[in-house]
Amino acid sequence: MKERIEVPYCSGREVPVFDLPKNACDTHFHIFNPVHFPYKQEDVRNQPPATVDCYQMLMRHMGIERCVIVNPSCYGVDNSCTISALRQFGDCARAIVVIDKDTPMKLLKKWDEYGVKGIRFNLVSGSMEQMEQAMSLSEKVAKLGWHTQFFMSPDITVKMEKELQSYPTAVVLDHMGHLPADVGIRHEAYEIMLSLIRAKKAYVKLSGFYINSRQKDLGDMLEIGQSFMKDAPEGLLWGTDWPHHHCWYRHEPMPDDAYMLDGIMQGCDSEGIKEQIFVKNPELLYGFKPAGNL
Repeated sequence: MKERIEVPYCSGREVPVFDLPKNACDTHFHIFNPVHFPYKQEDVRNQPPATVDCYQMLMRHMGIERCVIVNPSCYGVDNSCTISALRQFGDCARAIVVIDKDTPMKLLKKWDEYGVKGIRFNLVSGSMEQMEQAMSLSEKVAKLGWHTQFFMSPDITVKMEKELQSYPTAVVLDHMGHLPADVGIRHEAYEIMLSLIRAKKAYVKLSGFYINSRQKDLGDMLEIGQSFMKDAPEGLLWGTDWPHHHCWYRHEPMPDDAYMLDGIMQGCDSEGIKEQIFVKNPELLYGFKPAGNL
């Protein structure tokens, strides 16, 4: 049941027109709590608090039942805020953390028990050093059955094509691989992502539509999302990217989460595709209990 409530960091007030299937999962959002978990000193964006209580309002508003917290960059390799939130949510949540070579396996195993299922890398430069570090740490967490999530440009996806085809873990690409709005699915990275999905090597997140959009109605990026849904629903995940921190530090209006969900739902040709993207794929990747076994 959806509730029409005023959700922090969401510009809309109406609930989505389309209904999410039961056990639908938001696979990408962040928790910010600088009151109890200060940001790293060099981060000067000053994101306001976006707490578990605030996000649970979004869950009620949208009809979300499961969720995946992604440790935000303002915390660096300090995952305290994310782990605290994960424990507050309980079994309906999973988490993605950020680590380095000094993170001990003993701690990773403890987090695994809490529900951590992957690590995230921001490969902004795509330098050889960054890619080698990512590979080394991915080999480490592969022992736990975790996956590796990348925030990177489509040009770096092209550059890393061979490495991604033989990666030691499953790979997740944030925000539709950051395909540029003006090129869209004509970018070489699109076919590479489809190939990785079909080879069961990767997942792509339908999220962050406003990050690269050049249109007020986000139509250019929603169209890219709908193309993914048509071509490879078996490898897609959906995420809100709440609380939309890109908008905060770029001084842009907050998006409407219900509007973005409705926009992507229009690309669902069947209830089966909805079930796969919003329920089945997250169950498989994040280890949620199958809906019939709750």
